[in-house]
Order: sequence, then structure tokens, then C-alpha cells
Amino acid sequence: MQGATAERPAPAPAPPVPDGVSGARGDAVERPGGTRGARIRWRPREVVWGTLLVAGLLCLVSFYATGGRTLETMTATEMGLTLGGGVLFAASLLLLPSERRRHGSWTLALLLALTALTALSVAWSVQPEDSWRDAARMLAYCGVLAGLIALVRLAPERWPAVLGGIALAAVAVCAYGLASKVFPSLQGPNPPARLQEPSRAIRARVEDALPGVLPADLVILNPPRAGVDERVTTTLEKEAGHVRSVIYVSCNPATLARDVARMPSYEIRSVRAFDMFPQTAHVETVCELQPRVRIGE
Repeated sequence: MQGATAERPAPAPAPPVPDGVSGARGDAVERPGGTRGARIRWRPREVVWGTLLVAGLLCLVSFYATGGRTLETMTATEMGLTLGGGVLFAASLLLLPSERRRHGSWTLALLLALTALTALSVAWSVQPEDSWRDAARMLAYCGVLAGLIALVRLAPERWPAVLGGIALAAVAVCAYGLASKVFPSLQGPNPPARLQEPSRAIRARVEDALPGVLPADLVILNPPRAGVDERVTTTLEKEAGHVRSVIYVSCNPATLARDVARMPSYEIRSVRAFDMFPQTAHVETVCELQPRVRIGE
């Protein structure tokens, strides 16, 4: 009919905006249906303090554990991380609705599967004790991952602080590791894996450096299958009166016999063979040589 007017339907109300979401600033998120809507509002101060808190806790754990072969603190740290992460993960399962319990579950399940495989490798490992230690460390990794997943589940709007804290802690620990290489004093009075005074390390070919470090009480030779350079045996032969003992570790009896024959001023005090490669022709031999005549004796 002419003159009739049709009323347009009222627009559907916008879906409710969840807590912590605003259209003022932040990263855009997609709403169901493909429309761009609310923006997550990050509170910079809370993110910064949360990042520093997570990074501080991770750095504290790292520096307390010390790593390496300090098994006492390492074991205590691994146990604490495993139990703490498990408690947080269990709390997230009990307190959260079912749809939020699935986040991160597949990632954690895959890491647990790798941990189980590491533990099973003890059965065929060449060094079972190392494999068992790695399995315990992998279990601690699972505890840490489970704890972090639980934190993100319990406080999803705080995930930037968790992620930022992990990155900041990794940078801090790596920076300390590099600085301790440049400044060994950072590792304390007795840094591990470093020679103490008056010992020193020399980076050079044995045949070039040996004449400058003799006389010596003990010379240890551990050459490859080709044996030592002829200049090494020549130097030891000339300085036989100024060397108390020579320990020759050989993986080739033929080159061992050749090199010993080049040093007639020495006598064999003991020889011991180690069958480190069963059912093969290879044998490891430790030979102790001493000079027949020593100057000053």
C-alpha cells in the first residue's frame, strides 16, 4: 500500500564484553561470526610487575640449583618444581570449568610421552645412570610446564606476564653464563672446570709446546690411533733425566709399541689393557714408563 511504512528491526544487542576487555586500546580479538569487536586492554603496570615476578622466581630457582654435577641442590630443585607444578595443575583442574581445562593439555601430554621414552631408554642406554638423570630432569620440565599452563588457565589475562617472565629469565641466565666466561671471578674462588693456580692450560700442538714445559714430574700422553708425533718421543728421550714418569694411554697397541721403542732411555714399569670395545680388535692400554736413570738420584 502507498504511504505505508515498514519499521526496521532493532539491531541485535552486542555480546557482553568480558572482564578485562575494552575497546579503548590493545590487541584486537575476533568475535564469533568474524566481526572485529572488543580489544583486550593490557594494564602496563601489572604486566611489568608480573613479568618481573615470574622472571625473578625463575632466576632464583636457576641460581639455587647451580646445575652441573651439584646433585644435592639439583635434586631438591627438581623435586620442588615437579611437586609445585603438579599442585598448580591439579588446582586448575579442580577450580576451572571443563572448557578451560583443555588448554595446553596436548602440549603437556607430548612432553610426558617424551619423558616416558627417556626413562625407558635406561634399558638400552650405554650409560644408564646418565639416562636416568635425564629422565628425572625431563620430569621436572614437565612439572614446570604444567605449572605455567595452570597459571595461564587460572589467570588468562596475565599470560603476557608469564611469557615475558620466561623470556626475561632466559636472557638473564644466559647473560650471566656469558659474563662468567669473560670474568671467571663471578664464579667464586673455586670455579668448576677451571685449573687452579699454579696450573695453567696451553693451547698448542704437543710437539711444539712440550719442550717449553719440561722438566716435569709426570707427562700424560693420550694420542689418537696414529700415536704421537716423532718429535714428542725425541723430546722425551732427550729430557729423560728430567722426567719422573710418563703415562701413555693408547688405543692402538701397534703405535704404542712403536713410540715406546723410540724412547730407549725409559723402561716399562706397568702395562694394563682395558677391553672397552668387546668383540672387536680394539683395546685400550695404559702404559707407565719411567727413566732408567734420573738426574739427581
